[in-house]
Amino acid sequence: MSLQRPIFADRPLVVAAFLGAEPRGQAAWDQHARQLGLPGAPVARAVQVHGAHAVEVRGGGDAGEADALISRQPGLLVAVVTADCVPVLVAGQGVVAAIHAGWRGLVAGVIPQTLARMAQDGPLSAAIGPCISARNYEVGDEVIAEFVAAGVPEAVVARRDPAWPRVHADVRAVAAHQLRAAGCGSVWLSERCTFADSALASFRRDGPHSGRQVSLIGLRP
Repeated sequence: MSLQRPIFADRPLVVAAFLGAEPRGQAAWDQHARQLGLPGAPVARAVQVHGAHAVEVRGGGDAGEADALISRQPGLLVAVVTADCVPVLVAGQGVVAAIHAGWRGLVAGVIPQTLARMAQDGPLSAAIGPCISARNYEVGDEVIAEFVAAGVPEAVVARRDPAWPRVHADVRAVAAHQLRAAGCGSVWLSERCTFADSALASFRRDGPHSGRQVSLIGLRP
């Protein structure tokens, strides 16, 4: 069920995976915990609102409104769900985070704000999971302008092609840029596009009834 090879292989105390289905009910979350080798581990989730708020959690269940969850608790998993937005997992020394980064969250600074709370526990490494690719993410010039106003170089975010009627945004590149700028020395990127890959959920392709991918990370007890 994992979407790619094991990540954070150089961090034996970290368990993490990008998974292909949103759990339905507690039994499904329990199944994901078993898949990661932590049977019975609690899972913390948030009500994602496309903002920049990061919450440090100490137990499983509903963490309220947030788009990033940070944990320093061994045996606890933190999770985000996505369907075109960028899922980011970050690991440091005794700390992990799961980040949901839509374009609004990227503009608002969810990645640098989360990493700022982990900076003292470096070195940090990160993995970016499947998200919509620039080829399939047509936007308006006003969206590119918001990225630029937030400090993202236009060359990082904007993709133009004579065959395209409008500009496209590379949110994967923006996430990688922000991770490195915030001091993340190692950044792994999945090349899978949620829109193009029928095995993945895509809001832009399938509308509000699309499924969700799950991304989880935690520390071994």
